Parts: sequence; C-alpha cells; structure tokens
Amino acid sequence: MILSRYEKKKVRIRTESGEIFAGRASVYPSGYGLHEFNRAEESIRIRDTYIFRSEIVTIDVIPEKPVPPGDPKRYDYLLDYLLNDVPCYIADILPKQVPKDADGQYFAVDRYFRQTERLVRLHRKMAELILKLNCYYDVEYSFDTGDSWEMNPDPESVAGKMEAFSGNEWFRALLPAQQTMIEIDPTDTYMTVCTENDEARDLIRDLAAAEGFFFRQAPDRQ
Repeated sequence: MILSRYEKKKVRIRTESGEIFAGRASVYPSGYGLHEFNRAEESIRIRDTYIFRSEIVTIDVIPEKPVPPGDPKRYDYLLDYLLNDVPCYIADILPKQVPKDADGQYFAVDRYFRQTERLVRLHRKMAELILKLNCYYDVEYSFDTGDSWEMNPDPESVAGKMEAFSGNEWFRALLPAQQTMIEIDPTDTYMTVCTENDEARDLIRDLAAAEGFFFRQAPDRQ
C-alpha cells in the first residue's frame, strides 16, 4: 500500500479497530513517524488524527465528480460528506449546552425564545450573518432542504424569506468552494455549521459573535 498516492485527496479509511475516518489526507513519511511517535512507519493525517499504514484495512478515494450546473442534486454528495464526515459547530444564543440536571427553568425560557416574534428577530440576525459571509464567498441558498438552489440571490429577498420561513423544510447556505454549510431548522434558536475549512470557520465565528451568537463545537461531534 503506497500512501503517497493519497496526498491531498479525499479518502475514507477503515482501521483494524473498526473506526472510520474520512477527510482530506496529508501523508507523512516513515522518518516523520520515527521522529514524532518513535514509530518508523508511514502515516496519514485526517484532521487531527494520525493513522499508521499497518492500522489501515481499507482506504478509498472519495470521488469529486463534476455535475451539470443546473442539476438540483448536484450538491447531494457534498452535503452527505459535510453532514457526516467533517467537524460541525453550533452558533447558539447560549454559550454552552444546558446540562440535563441544571437548575433554572430551561424549557420555559426555550419556549419564550421560540415564540414567533422572537424567532423572526433571530432569523433576521442569522440572515445578516450569512449575507455578510456572502461578501467574501459565493453562497448557494436553499429554502427547501436542498431540493433547489440559488447562487448569490438578492439580499433583501434572502432576509425576507428567512424572517418568514417556517414549516418542516430546513434552510441551507452552502459554500461549495470552501466545502462549508450552514443549516437552520426554522423552529430552532441556533445554526449548525459544518466545515473543515479553517478560514471559513473562523470568519463565521467572528460574524456570529457580532450578531450575538456563541460559537462552539456541536455536542455530537465532541
């Protein structure tokens, strides 16, 4: 198994312990392993994890296939990758998750913030965060959970739709070039951000702070 062929490619790795790792690969020679880990063996780094050649059972390249620009399913593979294989974060009105045994009245306060007039205000803040992000990157917008997309639409239209949106379909803002997605359930008081792009993540974190949101790791990705 020649690991160097996977340098900078998106891969999915299964190890002897049964763990699955997916992401863009950085390949390190055996000399690096000897110096850093006292182990003279090639390795692949997926985000913050080093996987040695002898630990790998299978390694598959994740295809990056071009699709027709107008195809409504053109981002399905990217969305699946972002939702399942990259770090996710929360831009929330609270700085940390409320423990199950916490004092106070979390559920009553949560109902307060989910009232329609307050959700409208929160959605306006979310819209303005994403529109500011749109100053730096192209953004594809979807108000029907990804069934249709519009690139860089009129800002007033975006803000108006986000203030009014409700129901069972989620909003998604996708930055294809940065492999980054922001997802919002219309009934929630937070946004989910999935990205492996450090620059985009840091910019979203700063924009979230400016709109009064706290940015932290998603609970299920810690």
